[in-house]
Amino acid sequence: MASDDTLAVYQGERHVGWLYDTQPLRFEYAPEWLEYSEAVSLSPSMPLSQQVHAGDNVLAYFENLLPEGDLRHHLGLRHHTTTVFGLLKAIGGDTASGFTLLSPGESPAPPHYRPIRWETVAEHLQQRQRGPLFSQQGEEARISLAGAQNKLLLINSSV
Repeated sequence: MASDDTLAVYQGERHVGWLYDTQPLRFEYAPEWLEYSEAVSLSPSMPLSQQVHAGDNVLAYFENLLPEGDLRHHLGLRHHTTTVFGLLKAIGGDTASGFTLLSPGESPAPPHYRPIRWETVAEHLQQRQRGPLFSQQGEEARISLAGAQNKLLLINSSV
């Protein structure tokens, strides 16, 4: 089922379905996801079923996983694509939805975290800096939070 025109959608290590680069965009749930007792639909407009979902509902859901404004324009130029599918293929490895979109042959990687002191976070935010504090040197950025505003993902390991 997988090809260059397909992205596999995962939640954690569980395969959820496939997004197809067609006109209009299509999404199909994987049979194993439909059988999973804790499966959820991506969106109320794309209910869990064997039906292939296509059109505006699919486009709206996946487009909302992407950044907006200048950042989206910059990413389109950088990755030589302006389509929702092309941008998700380039940067959608981890989304705010909790679902991961990967090219065929890729597998979800376990999350990795770096310890950081709250004081360092506060100082960084006060100075409105961007860069090495919150990203690994040399890593290719994969945008995970949609929207026009800058965002920062943190996890408190002491909870």
